[in-house]
Amino acid sequence: MTRAIPGLTPAGFPGIQEAMGCIRPTLALVSALVFAAGARAGDTFVEGFTGGSNTGGWTFGSPGGSIPGSGGNPGAYLASGLLDTFAPMPRTSLTGSVFTGDFREKKVTGLGVDLITFSALSTGGRPLTLMLMHDNGTPGNPGDDTAAYFLGPNIPHVGLGWLSYDYPVPASETLLPPGWQLLNMGDVGSPANHSWDQVIQAVTRVQFFYGDPTFVFIFQQWFLGLDNARITTLACAATAGAVPDGHDVPGAMLTIQKAPGGNIRLRWAPSCNACDSDYGVYEGAIGTWYSHALKFCTTGGLEVKTLAPAAGDAYYLVVPHNGANEGSYGRDSDENERPPGTATCHLQAFQPCE
Repeated sequence: MTRAIPGLTPAGFPGIQEAMGCIRPTLALVSALVFAAGARAGDTFVEGFTGGSNTGGWTFGSPGGSIPGSGGNPGAYLASGLLDTFAPMPRTSLTGSVFTGDFREKKVTGLGVDLITFSALSTGGRPLTLMLMHDNGTPGNPGDDTAAYFLGPNIPHVGLGWLSYDYPVPASETLLPPGWQLLNMGDVGSPANHSWDQVIQAVTRVQFFYGDPTFVFIFQQWFLGLDNARITTLACAATAGAVPDGHDVPGAMLTIQKAPGGNIRLRWAPSCNACDSDYGVYEGAIGTWYSHALKFCTTGGLEVKTLAPAAGDAYYLVVPHNGANEGSYGRDSDENERPPGTATCHLQAFQPCE
């Protein structure tokens, strides 16, 4: 039921073995699913401008902007005043609000807004583009800013009333998601900052651009309204997730490779529960099943860990946790959940992934 791991010879590491998929191992954990049990319907913060409230400092950038108490969708709203511009850009102007910061840490899943066009010369053919801005740590220098942007439906035409726009923001992704594009906002941007991963972990401004930001438009006068600026984040339950077992929970299984200095390197895929933020690594003796004890309580949130192997035959488990509770250790060949380690990082409280 076991085999030597490819690349690790008996002479080099005689005790390290890998369980085959037929025994439903947890010697490889965590799945690549994006949403799972433990992640409830999202929490949404909405700025409706009631009583003059304006979280994030939303602005059209015009001196005549105001917050009327009625006429919105419903109630109060942000009025642009008269704009003379090639493309309106309603945006946040304050950092440190719910609308900015590390979207991955906040587990952001979406952004939205309601808009109305009271008057404009021409609005045809312009998509409403969501732009997540990253200032490269230099707020006074727009020349090195980077934007991640997503083209949405067309902007509202005059006479259509209030229209709602909602955009997916897959902040958990580490590579540029489908539908998203990157734009260097100046001539001297650093290539190291021109990445989705950099932007999503340091959003300094949220902006809605009236058109494709790579196009050129003529100047005209606009009178617009904005209401219900909103941001949705993943709501997490107390329970942690399950792990890839080659059957019920899909995902890449744990792999073990030789590493310098006589060490080994464990690699696995993310937890099937998007709310799990870290992993515990357990080590046990082959032949003495369920002897696994805690070796590391954290990997720093990474899906890789280098360690010195045990002197004898050993097996390794990687168990996801959310900082408060840990998830499943996987199932054995009889379909039973494996018990927690003899010493654990957190109490176990898991819910199977759906």
